[in-house]
Amino acid sequence: GRPAEVFRSVWGLWMGAHSSGQHARAHELLQEIFGLLAQTKEPEYVVQAHHAGGSQMVAEGVPRAALTHIDQLLTNYRMDVHGNLAMTYGAHDPGRCSLGMRALSLMMLGHLDQVEAALRKALDLSHRLDHKPSLSQTHMFCAETFIILNRTEEAEAHLNICVPLAEKYSLANYLVPAKIMQGWVRVLRGEVEAGVQQAEAALETLKSFPSRRFHLPIRIGIVGLTKAAAGDVDGALALFVSALEAASTTGERWYEPELLRFKAEMLLAQPKQRANEAEQCLEAAIALAQQQEAQFWELRAAAALAKLWADQGRRDEGRDLLAPCSAGFTEG
Repeated sequence: GRPAEVFRSVWGLWMGAHSSGQHARAHELLQEIFGLLAQTKEPEYVVQAHHAGGSQMVAEGVPRAALTHIDQLLTNYRMDVHGNLAMTYGAHDPGRCSLGMRALSLMMLGHLDQVEAALRKALDLSHRLDHKPSLSQTHMFCAETFIILNRTEEAEAHLNICVPLAEKYSLANYLVPAKIMQGWVRVLRGEVEAGVQQAEAALETLKSFPSRRFHLPIRIGIVGLTKAAAGDVDGALALFVSALEAASTTGERWYEPELLRFKAEMLLAQPKQRANEAEQCLEAAIALAQQQEAQFWELRAAAALAKLWADQGRRDEGRDLLAPCSAGFTEG
């Protein structure tokens, strides 16, 4: 019937919009996908509809809804059936992708003790599939997650696997973002000039492909972190502003609270501290994190704002701000 005939086509249109940073259009196509799913319960379509749903909800910054989709996918997923459809649906395995999205969603929600288990499952599934693009993508996502967690050694270890794999199999979708992250690691390792140059060059390459806007805000943000680690405050600030503009333009909002926090840090690092603007950024970060139910982002932004207030002699206000965040953040 019609659902089976058109499902793959609509899913492909969704993937194109999602990957190119057209999230308003992607959201519309996701609704169409689930309209088709209402007419068929074939496992292939159930899995791939929730594959799209989980990834789209993460991108939009709705991690709790993402987990609902991911749980539905994993309940219906069979490696021997759906792993073989990777080339039909986005050139990667839906189970492995969703485990990566699960780790990201859990982290945003503050369940840090569950993040590594989800990543280990994603890696285990990637090895069992022996599908090189899926394996390279998994290591890329692991590296990105550990960068968010400020765990340099783990990020570097995954990049040391991702980059050679992506180079060997010509996987530019994973190689270029990995090169950005590798630049950040190199700066932290003392290769400041080379690391900055690598991250900037990889970002320019990424921007030259309009179809590769997936995770663009965080990738611009990581180049900003690279500049900040190199001591270039103005350069970092400009990149965080650019990343926030990318989040607004694309509709990919999940990382926006962190970008606001980084912008605030650079405003405070100016020779003449721009404290009022920084405070506004941190308040916006907290409000958005609360809207997303992203307790991890909220706690980070609240801690930064509490420190700013403490430096201004407003310790009681900072303590009152942090108390409910800390009380609700019991894991990790």
